[in-house]
Amino acid sequence: MKRALLPLALTVVAIAASVAPAIASAQSVIVLGVRSVEGDDEFTRNLTGAVRHAATQVEGWNVSDREVTFVQMALVHDCDNPNPTCLAAIAESLGVERMIYGDVRRTAAGGEFDFSINLHLFNASAGTIEHSVADTIPGVHTDIDDLRDPARRWMRSLQGAPRTGTL
Repeated sequence: MKRALLPLALTVVAIAASVAPAIASAQSVIVLGVRSVEGDDEFTRNLTGAVRHAATQVEGWNVSDREVTFVQMALVHDCDNPNPTCLAAIAESLGVERMIYGDVRRTAAGGEFDFSINLHLFNASAGTIEHSVADTIPGVHTDIDDLRDPARRWMRSLQGAPRTGTL
């Protein structure tokens, strides 16, 4: 009986050994809640959720499920301006290697406006913003389902994937 289980045990050990390096090499990433200049809280919650979900799809990233906003972390670290020193302190306190953060503004005053979105990927070990993306979303597209496709596109840009498409 023990001999019959030996091949199975060896297979399990071999699989575990091949998976362990992939898990160990995963980069820790957090998506901070996006900051809204005009206070569009529901939109920013949906936007953050779409971006966080898109980040979980990036191979090699271990994305934190903590729901922390940039505003909260800036208050804790006494820094309103996202400068490298502030961002590094936030990343260190959260124990992550990469941090996605950003802000949203309305493009116009009044009832008809679009959302201007700016997202950044901060590399804590290098102390720099690796990639940034800026885009505009129609003001009528505030539901999380409307934001999933753009969030996947932004994530490809933030991770530095080459741009592809048709002319």
